[in-house]
Amino acid sequence: MKKLVPLIILTLFLVGDVVWSQTANEWYQKGYEAHSANNYDEAIKYYKKALSLNPIKEAYCNLGICYFEKGVVDEAIAEYKKALSIEPNFLLAHYNLAIAYDKKGMIDEAITEYKKTIELDPHNIDSYNNLEIAYYDKGMFDEAIIEGKKAIDLDPNHVEAHHNVGQAYYMKGMIDEAIVEYKKALAIDPNFLNSHYNLGIIYNYKELFDEAIAAFKKVIEIDSNNADAHYYLGFAFHKKGMIDEAIEEYKKAIVINPNNQDFLNNLGLAYHDKGMIDEAIVEYKKALGIDPNNLDFLNNLGSAYHSKRMFDEAIVEYKKAISINPNHAETHLNLGLSYSAKGIYPIAIEHYSKAHSIFLNRGDERNAQKANEMIEKLNYEKAIEEAIEQAKEEAKEPKKEASNLISAKENINYTAWGLISNIVGVIYLAFTLKYCFYVTPMGMFPKASFGKDKPSKPFMHYCSWFLYWSSWILIVLGFVLQLVHQFTAGK
Repeated sequence: MKKLVPLIILTLFLVGDVVWSQTANEWYQKGYEAHSANNYDEAIKYYKKALSLNPIKEAYCNLGICYFEKGVVDEAIAEYKKALSIEPNFLLAHYNLAIAYDKKGMIDEAITEYKKTIELDPHNIDSYNNLEIAYYDKGMFDEAIIEGKKAIDLDPNHVEAHHNVGQAYYMKGMIDEAIVEYKKALAIDPNFLNSHYNLGIIYNYKELFDEAIAAFKKVIEIDSNNADAHYYLGFAFHKKGMIDEAIEEYKKAIVINPNNQDFLNNLGLAYHDKGMIDEAIVEYKKALGIDPNNLDFLNNLGSAYHSKRMFDEAIVEYKKAISINPNHAETHLNLGLSYSAKGIYPIAIEHYSKAHSIFLNRGDERNAQKANEMIEKLNYEKAIEEAIEQAKEEAKEPKKEASNLISAKENINYTAWGLISNIVGVIYLAFTLKYCFYVTPMGMFPKASFGKDKPSKPFMHYCSWFLYWSSWILIVLGFVLQLVHQFTAGK
């Protein structure tokens, strides 16, 4: 969240009516007239001429104001001190000196001078208000509230005092009290921009986005070129899920201030949420062009690449972030996600573990638990993948065993059928030789029938030869089947 800036009222008091020698007074009056017309160089010349004739405290004080307005603060301080050397209780010199110290960041010296002005004039409202701001700048918020309330007691309608008390409450974390004071300021002046702006910041912080939208719209109504107001209005729209409206406001902020890296980054986030990843990448890169070492921008760019499944590019961006801050837990978490998506589980678990350890060390139990859940999930997924691979390997074994069984069965079948074929062939051959042929030294002759004295018949003649050769075919087939068994068994 952007730091809230209090309104500082630094009023320089100019001394007008002075009576002294006629010539000196003439130069003084000329200086005063030039001063009133903001012609500081002429005023300085005339004041110096007057002081050369008659050095008085009022001329030194006004000369100091001219130097202050020209930005020459050290010379202004010197002139105020000259006035105080003439009159140590010169109220206006003490007040203007306090403002000069404030301008130079010399807060302790400014506080001393504001206190002196209050001592000299307990009813000086601006001194109380500016003392409140000085305490605020030192982080002394309780003291700031006390002085601001003194100003309000003197003038209940002092807009700036109410606003600055609200700011001090905000810095103490007393948000509701801050809202009350800002609203009081706006009741006095409805167009007081700073209170509308700070209310918008608080409403965004409290996630009261409708109220934030109303506050920032009022700021823009008063000052349409307020880039921060457009930005925070876009932020409120973004949080309400009104992405198109958010994009429009972010773009308006960028037109006014094109070199603000936060504006560019948030426009990238809006594009990212809308699914316009390429456009988001463009904006993230612009933001990184302004602030290349911003861890959030690097992680956002990495996340955009991850969304496009460009895991290698995402890892490159995350590694840049880790090189800047090795103990950035969120980056380790994102690296774990990208490595996990690539299936590189050991490295993913390593980064998840680092994130878990860093979260624990900084007392972030919720995110530490999240990192631990990622580790458990990854271990579970890894175990499942390993189980699947093992199952695939085991699934191959039954096939191999089945193949062997089938092969063995086939081999057994080859052997059995071979033996059967041999036996049947031999039986057929013996039967054929005994009953169908005459076997003589001259050769084999078919019998006409199964009786030896029957006359020869052609049909029986051919049947005898068929049985004979069939027997041999069966015998040869038996040997072939047994050879097949030997061949496949060898394989």
